[in-house]
Order: sequence, then structure tokens, then C-alpha cells
Amino acid sequence: MFAKFLRRMSTTGLLAIALSGCAPRPSADAIPTTVATPAPSATVAPSATAQATITVTLPAPTATPANQTPARLPSEAEAQAIGKASVAHLRKDHPTGNILVGSTAVVGEYAVALAQPFGSVDSYLFLKGSAANWQVVLATAKPGPDDLSKLGIPTSLMTDGAAVGAIRAMFAQMNDPQGQGVTGWFSVENLADGYAKVIFTPGDPTQMDGSIAYLRDDGGTWIWLTAGTAFFPEDLDSLKIPLSVR
Repeated sequence: MFAKFLRRMSTTGLLAIALSGCAPRPSADAIPTTVATPAPSATVAPSATAQATITVTLPAPTATPANQTPARLPSEAEAQAIGKASVAHLRKDHPTGNILVGSTAVVGEYAVALAQPFGSVDSYLFLKGSAANWQVVLATAKPGPDDLSKLGIPTSLMTDGAAVGAIRAMFAQMNDPQGQGVTGWFSVENLADGYAKVIFTPGDPTQMDGSIAYLRDDGGTWIWLTAGTAFFPEDLDSLKIPLSVR
């Protein structure tokens, strides 16, 4: 019966199909294997959002407090304006006498001057302003830091340095107790190597000329050397006045 069934399948072509389904499977070694090589990965630029941003905030520069700002010498123009304002202020108490004023220091919009009415005691005048416009805001014989601070005046103006010493020496020279004194103001133009150059401007130029004076610091005491309107170099050389102060 089975032989007849096979002959029937062979005549119909079903036997080949059946046998093909029974063929052994090829081994793994016989099956060609294709391995796909991965494409090289592209370099991806970091996005803007992926970049870390570090912001460093530096502290703002701190301005030097006015009380610690070093004082400077007034210019000749400032000294004249300060001198005129100081004399006008002192005229209230000294309407007729002569008055000498020496501007000694400026810090920002403040200045200090030393004043000596003839025959009276010295006083310190603290002024506020700039250029040619100054006003006295405090007049005192003995300034204290509290007095200045209340008015916003830099305490660095409280100094009895070289400029003050030179001005006091000029007072002693020009306010001769045997005479009547003069009215005018001084500006310390140069301070160097133990010497000072001081400019004098008279309050009334029709009565006397302005002058230039040279002084020497002798161990803290300022010595008046000479004064005049003009000097020959050899004259200053003989007094050993250095070029740095001329």
C-alpha cells in the first residue's frame, strides 16, 4: 500500500515537495554571514544650551574715603581765591587791621587755610568750594576731628605739616610786631628736599608788589632765607637752594 502511495505522489510532483522539506539544514559554518560595519559616528558639536556658563561678579572698586584722601598743596589760583574769601570772612571781626592768610591744603571740594590778623592769634579756616569760588564753613583756633566730621570736612585736612610750618615762618617775617603788618595771602608753590618756595600776593597790589620767598627746614623750624620779585641763579646757588624747589 505504501509503495502505491509513493508512486502516486511521484506522478503528481508532491513527492519532490515532500522530500525537499525533509532535506537537512546546512550548518552554521556553511551559511555565509554578512556583518554590517557601523558607520563612523559624526562629531556632534555641543549645543549652546549644553555649555556651562560661569558668571563671576567682581566687587566694585572701593573709593578712598574722603577722610583718608591725602591732602595736596593748593594751586596759586586756588590760594588766591581762598585767601580773598578768608580775608572777607575775617573782616567781620577785624574791620580795619591787616590780615595774612596762607592756604595749606586741599582735599576734594574742601580746603584749609591758616590766618593771622595783625596783633591777634592764629586761626584755622576750613572752606568749601572749587576754583575761584570758596566759602568759609568753619573758623576755629583748635580744630578737632569731631568738629570737622559733623560738617563733612575731611579730617585729613588736619595737618601741621611742612606747608603749615612754612606759612607760620612767613607770618613771623611779614607781621612785624614793630610795624602795622600787611594784608595778603600765601601759596606754597614747592616743597622739596627740605626747602620751600612761597608766593605772596598782596591784598592791594597798588600798595606793594607780590614776591617770592625761599625758606629752609632746620629740624622742624622753618628759616626765612630770602625774598624778592626775581633772582639770579647764582644768588640761589649761594643759598644752596636746590633746583627741585626753584
